[in-house]
Amino acid sequence: MIGISALILALLTVMVAHIHQKDSNSEKTDPSIDVVEPKALRQLRLQEPPTGSAVSNFKVDYSEEEKTSTTTIRQSPHDDREYKYLTLDNNLRVTLISDENTQKAAAAMDVFVGCLSDPEDIPGLAHLLEHMLFMGSEKFPRENALEDLLSKHGGSSNAFTSLDETVFFFDIEPKSLSDALKVWSQLFVSPLLKADALQREVHAVDAEHTKNIENDGWRLEQLLRTTSSYVVFSNRIPTHSSHNKITL
Repeated sequence: MIGISALILALLTVMVAHIHQKDSNSEKTDPSIDVVEPKALRQLRLQEPPTGSAVSNFKVDYSEEEKTSTTTIRQSPHDDREYKYLTLDNNLRVTLISDENTQKAAAAMDVFVGCLSDPEDIPGLAHLLEHMLFMGSEKFPRENALEDLLSKHGGSSNAFTSLDETVFFFDIEPKSLSDALKVWSQLFVSPLLKADALQREVHAVDAEHTKNIENDGWRLEQLLRTTSSYVVFSNRIPTHSSHNKITL
């Protein structure tokens, strides 16, 4: 089994900047086209990363041991799997796990950006972005290309957005892992964020919200969001951690 976990706030920044640059070039080459994007989609393309105190509030401080150790992973004596930890050239922090007894290969990525980073005027944007990433990439433009590949090879995928992180993961038969990683990685590198998929995903987010209304776990998360130091010290207006089509 292979697991991947990384701190990639910079990835979202680069991704959005790339999309914005591409859109700007398109406007220059064809000024006759005047497209008015939905507000949420435009914000997905143009949202700036948090600055100043917002950044300091979300800074992840690793211990000196964590900063210097790139090969040692604490492991139970009863765990016979093999582990390797490394940092890639783009600063992605990666953990590789090999398990000879597992029947599935898998990968996961943890992005340390969640709904606490939503802009005040569009609560739910982080959750919506999670949904929109699955709607194709420049290299694999067909919607749900990843899901189709996984279903053909005994796999599945999912994702979730919490207060301070967004997690994406999938599993598949081992011999098809490389092909799945090629499709999956492009969702983060060059997502299409297509306007015609926006409303469908807004309704999907709304359906999740309706399901969560009576859930005590989501109510507790809302309490944590409302009373969090990020909201209090940055003078932000508390918003819901579970969002619907009205907020988007």
